[in-house]
Amino acid sequence: MKKTLYLIGCLALLPAAEASTVLMDLSPVDSGTTGLNANGITPSDVWGYDLMSWHGVWEKSALANQVAFSAGAVSLQVGGAASQNTGGNFAGLKFSLAPAAAPSALSFDIAKSSTWGSAQFECTYTCDIYGFAADGSSTVIGTWSLADAVDNLSSDGMHVSIDLNMGDASYDSYGLIFNAYKSGSQSGGMAASITNLQISGEMVPEPATASLGLIGLAAILMRRRRG
Repeated sequence: MKKTLYLIGCLALLPAAEASTVLMDLSPVDSGTTGLNANGITPSDVWGYDLMSWHGVWEKSALANQVAFSAGAVSLQVGGAASQNTGGNFAGLKFSLAPAAAPSALSFDIAKSSTWGSAQFECTYTCDIYGFAADGSSTVIGTWSLADAVDNLSSDGMHVSIDLNMGDASYDSYGLIFNAYKSGSQSGGMAASITNLQISGEMVPEPATASLGLIGLAAILMRRRRG
């Protein structure tokens, strides 16, 4: 009996399974895919992308090449030719995590790269994060917006962290969409650089198989002693 109790006591000292933070770098690694699309990027578009493949679109040919990707950075501009309060330029990505992980926050750094034209030019930058079911249906799990970005964003930039509302849901994959659109009537334009894109989440490891075996053995020994 003493040996059995000693064994159980040792098992009690084994570290319990704990949640650990998982970080995944979502920053581009190449030039991605870009082009013209008057409809921008929708959640259904993102669901159809290959995993970790960045896509960028502009709503008009006059905005050509105002979305670009390079190793570690998304360059997202918006010019005066954009429609007011709609459309603009977009960057989208689809990603997934390990089955035991669920995202809890998206973070990135964003800085103003340049401006041109009227000093009164106004634009807004947004980011929406989605969870996708296996059939492609989407749920918004996080959102961020920066109005009047010309005045509210500097060349020094800012760090953004978006808490994700997962609730009790689990998703097959995830996606995000950045959008920059003109929010005033003046001509001009602005460019911003988005870097250090990371997704964080929680993963609970399974108990070690050996530990489970020892626990089972201790239970058997206890039963035999009592018998």
